[in-house]
Amino acid sequence: MKRLAALLFALSALNGHAFIVEFLVYSETCAGGDGAIIATASGGQAPYTYVWSNAVSGPDNYSLTAGTYSVTVTDNVGATAT
Repeated sequence: MKRLAALLFALSALNGHAFIVEFLVYSETCAGGDGAIIATASGGQAPYTYVWSNAVSGPDNYSLTAGTYSVTVTDNVGATAT
């Protein structure tokens, strides 16, 4: 796995609460299904829940092939970001 990018996505959330989600993206090597995306939320109200478009729950999404993935992050007061 090779680290492809580090992304920072700032989010405005419910009732003036704001939180940030950072993403580390690791590219797949030679169609090996070994890509990964690791999301880390901060700010807002912990704990956070993560639900990915490929039905993975939790902040880490491993064994990925090339493609498009999305995640919905929800904090403890119900603020969400997609």
